[in-house]
Amino acid sequence: MLGKGDRKEMKKNNNIVYIVTSRAFTSFGQALIFVSLTWLAAELTNSAKLLSMMSAARILPGILFSLFVGAYIDKVDKRKAWILLDYTRSILMFTFFILFALDKIGIWGLICIVFLNATIEDAKNMLTSASIPQMVTNEQLQEANSKVNGAENLFQFFGNAISGMLYSIGGVIVSIICTILTSLLSAFSISKTTTRGNAMRSTPTSMLHKEIAYGVDYLLKHKDLILLFSMSVSANAMLSSAGLLALHLQRTFDASPVVYGLIEGVDAVGGVFAAILLSKIQIKNGMRFLTFCSLGLGAAYAVEGFMPNSYLLAILICTTGMILVAFNISYITEFQKALDEEVRGRVMSLTYMITTIVYISSAFFSGVLADMIDIKIVWGLFGGAHIIVTILILSVEKKVKHS
Repeated sequence: MLGKGDRKEMKKNNNIVYIVTSRAFTSFGQALIFVSLTWLAAELTNSAKLLSMMSAARILPGILFSLFVGAYIDKVDKRKAWILLDYTRSILMFTFFILFALDKIGIWGLICIVFLNATIEDAKNMLTSASIPQMVTNEQLQEANSKVNGAENLFQFFGNAISGMLYSIGGVIVSIICTILTSLLSAFSISKTTTRGNAMRSTPTSMLHKEIAYGVDYLLKHKDLILLFSMSVSANAMLSSAGLLALHLQRTFDASPVVYGLIEGVDAVGGVFAAILLSKIQIKNGMRFLTFCSLGLGAAYAVEGFMPNSYLLAILICTTGMILVAFNISYITEFQKALDEEVRGRVMSLTYMITTIVYISSAFFSGVLADMIDIKIVWGLFGGAHIIVTILILSVEKKVKHS
């Protein structure tokens, strides 16, 4: 007969299964719509600057809304909020379907759709990060984060792998319909969770700035968090130019949307391998492992554009994806462990806001630079800069520990 502790543990594990399933559906739909919209934008504009603006629109909501989301995220029923966000995405995609069918969507309309969709996804990402530590112990965090990340990458691969073919067959319409369906399935999956979210407690507007200020003060007082966060900021600045991949394939290899979708997909394949590995192996020194991944990520990114054909590029992107997922899992696990539960939402949203500011600035800069010089040179410069920043962070960390 199961004891009370055993039943609680089973409930926790079931909740992780439901979250993994929900995130898998979302990842599949997101991959389909992202590839379709990016390729459509590249066809409409042939402009690195406009493509970079589209990439920037994906993370702009993090600047505008993340602090407010963070201030409230620990006070809402996360299950209901999650379902509401999935339904909202379905409505957004249905509206997009109608406007596109009526030929009322141009490049700026696409950028607007990307922005609204990213607003929804950002809120879901923060809900996921804040929920997992409440469902598992610290010892289980790496495994739980790995399973969620692995499922996301696996279904991202499937989405990317078939997105080009679907685009060639039915255009963006097919991807829109699939995104609506996956959003509804995500809502159904998360509705099966049994944990009760925190009761809603409103925060007076006059007190909101104090809660945000407390999160800022908390982060500044923890040097270990600042070092972790600095490495993440540098990685985001580097990866902001990844949105130029479609244009690079068009210009360099005259590739089709099918090839683009497959190459986007192999990035997720590498991520799945990394997630499976980290779900089985416990990392003892998280910061050292994170630094190693950071250096490898910068090196792989720096040479991507110099691959002589699309096959070697796909292999390298698969490797880059594996390193990136290992980096992300290690980073979020260390960050979750270091944060107190009552401030987790605010600090995570604060760090997300800062990284998005860096990302959007870097994305726009990379687009402008890519219109002036070759895209592969841009990737080489960004990768080299990240390696230098990582080495500096490692040096500072040694001094902090020594003191």
